[in-house]
Amino acid sequence: GALDGLASAHGRLFGATAGEIEAAIGVVREALAHPRLLAAASAHALGRCHRETPITWRADDGTLIEGTVDLAYDTPDGFVVVDFKTDREVDEAVERYRRQVRLYVHAVAAATGRPARGVLLLV
Repeated sequence: GALDGLASAHGRLFGATAGEIEAAIGVVREALAHPRLLAAASAHALGRCHRETPITWRADDGTLIEGTVDLAYDTPDGFVVVDFKTDREVDEAVERYRRQVRLYVHAVAAATGRPARGVLLLV
């Protein structure tokens, strides 16, 4: 119910058609059913999920890295760092996005002292 209401409100803001709103709802429902997001929801219930978290990290070469981690959640094996991308033409930027996720993984691992792995989730 909340998803339909939010999609309808946002759709009105952007002048979307009813068909576009329905398509958006379908995409969001599919994304929310993704195993990574289901795992994040479980972690959230335990207080082990972080969304839109600003990070600052100094790399080994002294470079200062700043960014915002879309989603990171703690598992028994370490953190999973998820970066969402919605670009239509992701192929041109995929290497840049992978590098970004790797940097976020290093930052989260350094901050928590726990292993971390990254996921690039294309929506």
